[in-house]
Amino acid sequence: MEYGRIIRKTRESLGLFQKDLATDNLSRNLLSNIEMGQVKLMPAKAMALFTQFIEVSWTKGLYCDIRFDDLLSDRQEYQDYLRANDLCKSLNDLIDKKEVNQDLIDQAVTFARRHEVGLLRYFLYLLSARLQATRGDQLKTCRLYFDALDYLKWKNPVRVRVLYETCLKEVTWIAYACEEFLALDRYLSVLNEMLERLKMPVKPEMLFNMALFSFRSEAFDSSLKHIDAFVASDIPFKRQVDGNILRCAILTSLGRYDEGVKGYFLLIKDLGDPEYKKQQIMCRVNIIHLIADKKLKAYKNVLCDQLAIMNQMTTKDLGDTATQISTYTNMGVGYAFLKDSLGSSKYYMRSLELCLSHEKWSDYVHVLNNSLTVFVESNLLDQYIHFLVQVKLDLLTSHLQATLYKLLLQLKDLRQDRESEELNQYIASVIT
Repeated sequence: MEYGRIIRKTRESLGLFQKDLATDNLSRNLLSNIEMGQVKLMPAKAMALFTQFIEVSWTKGLYCDIRFDDLLSDRQEYQDYLRANDLCKSLNDLIDKKEVNQDLIDQAVTFARRHEVGLLRYFLYLLSARLQATRGDQLKTCRLYFDALDYLKWKNPVRVRVLYETCLKEVTWIAYACEEFLALDRYLSVLNEMLERLKMPVKPEMLFNMALFSFRSEAFDSSLKHIDAFVASDIPFKRQVDGNILRCAILTSLGRYDEGVKGYFLLIKDLGDPEYKKQQIMCRVNIIHLIADKKLKAYKNVLCDQLAIMNQMTTKDLGDTATQISTYTNMGVGYAFLKDSLGSSKYYMRSLELCLSHEKWSDYVHVLNNSLTVFVESNLLDQYIHFLVQVKLDLLTSHLQATLYKLLLQLKDLRQDRESEELNQYIASVIT
């Protein structure tokens, strides 16, 4: 390559050695490979080398006549580099202003896929993912993060380790919240690949994430192996509690119901401190759901006892626990079931609020279908209608749509004595 010959000739004419020009970002070995034409000189490295030539020459009182253009292998690449740099700045400005411009995101992603601009390619993907996350499109956000991680696969693992860890940390809970097997499986694949390439020790939190993602992907045997390793590691008591709760959920998913129930009871026994009230409630909820749903006759008396205890809990305690429960299931199934079991409108309201906040329309319609009678008996039909009209029909399966139509007909009959404008407007929109 022409620029390699120019670099060597200039260096030798100045009486400089490669070590004189070497820096943290320009190693002596890299300079040697550049001079021999074995390594392509990217615009960022070209600028760094040009600056180094000028600074070293100035320090030694020498005159250096090398031009920046002499170090460019391709002028178009330099233009691409400047364009990528401008896009990164624009994306950063949007992030700072907390604004979103989908057109700019699309431009940045398209540019990154078509041009080789060094590490700027990684940052184009990363910054685009951060902005995309604010739009709520979790699957698209995950794909951008994975594009960034894929780019790092071809780089020196020692130099990109921090970038790897930063990107993986950001994508972890987005991938988890995505609830797409594609995102979960891809995450596990990337994490295993990263650990192997970087020769990294598996940290406890990584074990927990691997267990949680495997659990959500229904790879229960793999999940149990990871959570056992997590619980056995040197972690704070609070994280041990989280690990053991997940472990019980995994055991029941494997059909080992007795072990799961006993595990929950052991946790309740150990969680006497008020600090762990939410975790204790979570265990009780899961016990109730497990015993009733799986019809574990040996625990029939236990079910009654646990329901009695839960009925004494405040609505606030139950509500605060709901979000934590949803971490270990697709939608806090145990919590929703508790409300079904108690047959109380206030618990149904909590369940509906939780489903709505997570946009879990299948669970939402299920709770609506089971709770109509309770709302009617409690003279809370207006509140029920308010919940029902939140349903987005186009997001439902045909089976759920049929359930919703049935509920609308029932409500129409129930409201013959007093019209509901909110309900009429919703029915009109559904018909339309």
